[in-house]
Amino acid sequence: MRKHDTNADFIAAFWKLYEKKRIENRMLAPTPGMVYDVDKKTGRYIIGKDRLEDYAQAFLSKYCPNALKVPMPLPVEEILKTMGLTIEEANLSDNKDVYGCCFLLDGEVEIYDEEQNSLVKRRYPEKTVLIDPVAISLMGEGAKRNTLTHEAIHWHKDKTFFDVLRLKSKGSEKGFSPILCKRSEIYSDPPEKSNRFEADLQWIEWQANRLAPRVLMPFSMFKMKATEVVEKYLSQPDNLWPCDTIIDELSEFFVVSRSSVKYRLIEVGLISRLEELKDFEAVYAGTFYVNDTTNFEPLRPVEAYELLNKNSTFKSWVDNGNYIFAEGYFVKNSNEFIKIKDDGSLALTAKAKKNLNKCALNITTRTYKRYPNIEKDVAFFSYLERQVGEVDRRIAIFDPELQSNLNYDPVRAYAGAAADITKGIDDEVNIAKIINDPTKSLCECLAEIMEYRKWKYPRTFAEHTHLYDDLFGKIKRNQQNTMNKETLLAICVGLKLKLYHIEGLMQKSNNAFNRFSPPDSIYVNIIERFPGLSIDDFNGLLDSVKVKKLGTNKN
Repeated sequence: MRKHDTNADFIAAFWKLYEKKRIENRMLAPTPGMVYDVDKKTGRYIIGKDRLEDYAQAFLSKYCPNALKVPMPLPVEEILKTMGLTIEEANLSDNKDVYGCCFLLDGEVEIYDEEQNSLVKRRYPEKTVLIDPVAISLMGEGAKRNTLTHEAIHWHKDKTFFDVLRLKSKGSEKGFSPILCKRSEIYSDPPEKSNRFEADLQWIEWQANRLAPRVLMPFSMFKMKATEVVEKYLSQPDNLWPCDTIIDELSEFFVVSRSSVKYRLIEVGLISRLEELKDFEAVYAGTFYVNDTTNFEPLRPVEAYELLNKNSTFKSWVDNGNYIFAEGYFVKNSNEFIKIKDDGSLALTAKAKKNLNKCALNITTRTYKRYPNIEKDVAFFSYLERQVGEVDRRIAIFDPELQSNLNYDPVRAYAGAAADITKGIDDEVNIAKIINDPTKSLCECLAEIMEYRKWKYPRTFAEHTHLYDDLFGKIKRNQQNTMNKETLLAICVGLKLKLYHIEGLMQKSNNAFNRFSPPDSIYVNIIERFPGLSIDDFNGLLDSVKVKKLGTNKN
């Protein structure tokens, strides 16, 4: 077996540091959080949460000792070059969730081909570090440096684990895949129930996620620099936004994200000093450093539509993860979580309501106050602002880092929107049979579907379609087989028909319906993403994008 170059020396130095601390702090027996060892069977590092700072210090002692002597932006790419690692770029996901990966062995990874909208396998040699330029560009230079540091830690810490794995596989490298650095897993903890190999991989990634910022901002040097900056602004009572300025200055100095600085200030024990600053609540307590995976905020349809149109990251999660909108949430398109009511609208199943964290995208709402650099803090989220009354300002956020429980499936599944929930459902099949009957006229089809939906009176027709009630009688008498596209669409929306039903009725009416040209493309977009909307909600979405509403009660 090829041993990792200096594991023994590294661990010896580590324990020497531990013994020094134990004597200084008069510690007793090590707690689980203080464990530092290597699993002799697998080669995996076992690092307790209280030893992460020590590992970061030992790593820097080997690769950049100057970073432990004076505060400095870490020369990340030089460290990778010293390690013999080669950096390349590749699109690693369709939803921009994967930042990068490191090949600890020769192996394969799936690359996203945007033109083909598919994943293709590509082989790379060990010592290759891949970063996704699209995902990184959305998050900035700090994310790139964090990702490269993350992968360098993998190479140093986990190479032996993969060498042992190769030996156990009798030298076969086919099928070995690197561990993907995912934004949605940055704050996730390994589940208690998993097999040994899966648990090992999850702990390996957990360690790298928590070690990277500690390497980029080593404890003593970060605290030294942060204390200097904090003291400077504490002595300036005329500064309106001292906390915001401190975070921005440290972010620029260490070339890391503002969110990383916020966490690090807590970890080095300076949060009590920051609490003295007048803008602390605005910059910290009311905004984006607290990750809450339990706060699922329902959205109004118009808000959900705005969020979709505003940010490509959120749109890619919805599109490629096969989510549709129901009862305020974007939920996995499955009979397990979605049901169709008698009127054709969608509702959550009892299971979905009890397990939103397993089936719905997490939109969380937080109270906030504006401060000069708030745009830097929200730039990497999908968000929309809400005004509740005259004082209460809130922001609704989609953060990929809060989606760790969803087990995202990278297969593009959205092409047949709503196909999953309609498969095998009797009323959808019956409606399709009505529309596809070549002997039935347009009016006969509509009359039969209206009867199916229990529309017995003109008033009901008018309420659901915003069309004049006399049209109901004409349809029932088979006297209105020619109608314009917008009128027919208003009826279809009121009946809560699926897109393939609507397209069938458009053909019967000889109306041209082009799903790729506006306004038809906008109609299609809404029908696919928000099936079962009422005519009022549908018109609300049209109004938000300046498209004429359906139904006028005067047609």
